[in-house]
Amino acid sequence: MTKNKIYRSLLLVLIIFSLMVLSVSSALAHHQLKIDLTVNKVGTVIPKEGVATVKGKVTCSQPAYVHLYGDLERRLGRVFIRGHFYTSFWCDGKTSWSVKVPGENGLFVAGKAKASVYSYGYTGYDWDSDEVNRTIRLKGEKPTKPYYSALVDAPKASSVALTFGLLSLGLIAGLVLVISPQGGWRKKNE
Repeated sequence: MTKNKIYRSLLLVLIIFSLMVLSVSSALAHHQLKIDLTVNKVGTVIPKEGVATVKGKVTCSQPAYVHLYGDLERRLGRVFIRGHFYTSFWCDGKTSWSVKVPGENGLFVAGKAKASVYSYGYTGYDWDSDEVNRTIRLKGEKPTKPYYSALVDAPKASSVALTFGLLSLGLIAGLVLVISPQGGWRKKNE
């Protein structure tokens, strides 16, 4: 082999190797997961319950399982009301999320609150994360179901329980009569 053929062969191998590396790296770059997290500017709170609702969206460049967690903090005078939350969901494109955040040391009320939200997505072979720290406004809203609804529904529940209890008692009494050692019902003149 001449030097010229050796150089040509090495150049050909180098070109083929470079093309392989470029195609593999472009394929990997095309399939990388990218997560984009947003938090809405306005949340809601039911003042009597003190539970806040925070909402937002997660955009995934490819289908992924997303874990979302964070904190909500609202200052009331000298006290900071804090709450933590966690949720997970399947993300395919743009996915809306919503979490309920109970206050751990008090009740949330309407006003400004600091939301710190973190997301982590996983496809099985790739992962990405994103975080948002922002001030949101909690807007008061009325409860969807009155807090006294349990009292309103109580008569239905208690009548069902009473009916079930009476039926059970009747069934037990019937079994006792059938199984009793005296042979069940007896005539008085025997």
